[in-house]
Amino acid sequence: HDHEVPPGATRVVITLQAENGGTRVILRHYDLPDGAQRDHHRKGWDFYLERLSARIRGEDPGPDPNT
Repeated sequence: HDHEVPPGATRVVITLQAENGGTRVILRHYDLPDGAQRDHHRKGWDFYLERLSARIRGEDPGPDPNT
């Protein structure tokens, strides 16, 4: 649980766009504090979007190390 960014303090907008026979996912995370928290969340989104991408390709991303 992240006490510096309490639940409901930020907003995530996901946009799906058709592109080259596939779908582009655009994710924007608003209202994050600058600095370490922004970097922490960027790394988290990169990690979980890569896991989602692997699943879409039919691969098994393995167990989630964060659970």
